[in-house]
Amino acid sequence: MPPCLDTYVVSERTRAVIERFLDRYVDRELSEDRGSEQLLVAPVESLEGSEPARWAWEPEGTLTAVIERGLADPSSAFVVYLRPKDRGHHQAILAFTTDDAVVCGVSLDDPDDAPEVFKTAQALLEDLATQLSAVRGFIGVEQPPPLTGTTTDHEVWLLEWHRGAA
Repeated sequence: MPPCLDTYVVSERTRAVIERFLDRYVDRELSEDRGSEQLLVAPVESLEGSEPARWAWEPEGTLTAVIERGLADPSSAFVVYLRPKDRGHHQAILAFTTDDAVVCGVSLDDPDDAPEVFKTAQALLEDLATQLSAVRGFIGVEQPPPLTGTTTDHEVWLLEWHRGAA
């Protein structure tokens, strides 16, 4: 698998935001049946210093069940990787965070570290932010979505965006 540029935005954890993300970026039909996949759910108290053994494995079943799980518990944190609607995208990512937010993202293949792929990621960040009324956004290389601390800066990002920042 070639390196990917991962583009994420942080938004409200609402059904409307999630549905807008799914409608625009996710092949819902190919992503709905999760088969035997399982969610790795973070412990409620915190992700900071938590032992992986304390995380819980839960069956996914369907994407609909995953969404219901995420909406039912605002402190639960987990990520699910989805099939993208646009075949030019590597994957779509939906994450629920410990700080009651949702992180929506799209990965782009970038095997050659091409400037045009970064420009595409920037345009994607702008579109995600606009479509999902995001408050923050990030672009990174092979970075998982943040599951906590979505309101603080991270050093791993190539680019960070904040609503209202110049």
